[in-house]
Amino acid sequence: MRIALPAAMLASFAFAACTSEGIYVKVAAQTQSLAHRAGLDPRLLMLASPPACAILPAAAPSAPGLAPLVSQTLDRALHEFNAAETVLSAGQSATRLNAAGAAADWQGLAAAYVASGVMDRERLGKVGKALGVRHVVMPMLATMTSQHSERFDLFGFTIDRTFWITIDTSLQVWDVETGELEWQSTGTCTAATEAAVATRGSLVGSLETLWKEMLTDMFELRSQSALRENLPAPSEVEVTRVKSTTKPAPGAAPQPAAPTAPAAPH
Repeated sequence: MRIALPAAMLASFAFAACTSEGIYVKVAAQTQSLAHRAGLDPRLLMLASPPACAILPAAAPSAPGLAPLVSQTLDRALHEFNAAETVLSAGQSATRLNAAGAAADWQGLAAAYVASGVMDRERLGKVGKALGVRHVVMPMLATMTSQHSERFDLFGFTIDRTFWITIDTSLQVWDVETGELEWQSTGTCTAATEAAVATRGSLVGSLETLWKEMLTDMFELRSQSALRENLPAPSEVEVTRVKSTTKPAPGAAPQPAAPTAPAAPH
C-alpha cells in the first residue's frame, strides 16, 4: 500500500535534507589562559624560523577516535595566525617521531600525560630531540556532551532537530629541555545547530572556535576570552523527544544532566 504525502511535507523533507549542515549555528565560548614562565612571549615560539615549536598529536581521552579531528581543527586555526608555516603540525610531528624511532617514547609520554596531566621529563626530552624543536604544544579534548531535541514530528517522521554540544579543551606549551610547563589555556564551548540529521559541523565549529580564542589569548597575551551568542534553550523549541549522551574523560567528575523541556502539548 502506498501512502501519498502532501506536497508541503515533501518540500519540507527536501529542505531538511538540503540543509543537513544546519540552518544556523550559534556558539558561546570562554577561555582562561596563563603564562607560567616570567617574560615568556609565546609569539616568538610560534613564529620562529626555523620552527622552534611542534604541535603534538592531540589527546582525546573521552573519545579517542576524535583525536585526528581535534588535531586538524587546530592546524586550520593556526593558519589564521600565520603560524602554520612556522610550527610543525601534528601530522608532521607524527611523521618525524616515527621516522626517528621515537613512537614508543611518544606513546608512553601521551599515556602518562592523560593519566596525570604532567609531561614526563625524560620522555619529553626524547620526543623533543626526535622533533628537532625546543617547545611542544599539547592539545586535548577533555570532555564532550551532546543533546538533541526533535520537532515537527509528523506521522513518525522527524523533519528537524536542534543539536547542542558542549566541549572542554586545553592547550599547553612545554619546554622539552627543562620539562617546564610554560603556558596553558583551558576553555569551554557550547554550540547549537538546527539540522535535519546529526553532523559533525557543530563539533568542528566548537573546536575551531576554542582554538582561535586560545591562540588569540596567546598572541595578544590575554588572560581570558569570552564569545557569547544567544543560544536557543531546549524550552524554546517544540520538543517531542530528548536524548543525551555524555562522554567524560577518565577520572573526571560526572557532569549534571542538561535540563530538558517538556513535550509540546498536542
